[in-house]
Amino acid sequence: KKSGFQTKEIKNADKFDYPETVISYKPDMKDTAESIAKLIDSKYKANLKEDASLDVDIVILIGLK
Repeated sequence: KKSGFQTKEIKNADKFDYPETVISYKPDMKDTAESIAKLIDSKYKANLKEDASLDVDIVILIGLK
């Protein structure tokens, strides 16, 4: 939100021990997903994953690392 992205929902994951941070994105949102990954890179190393089945443009799952 602070970086100007529109946020639909923020909530806890279904569990709290995901080992990695993953940014899932619709096929046409890769550039935005990469921008978000760069913004959070100092704290979380994010893996990018294309997912055409998403009902939103991008989902960010914050993992332990």
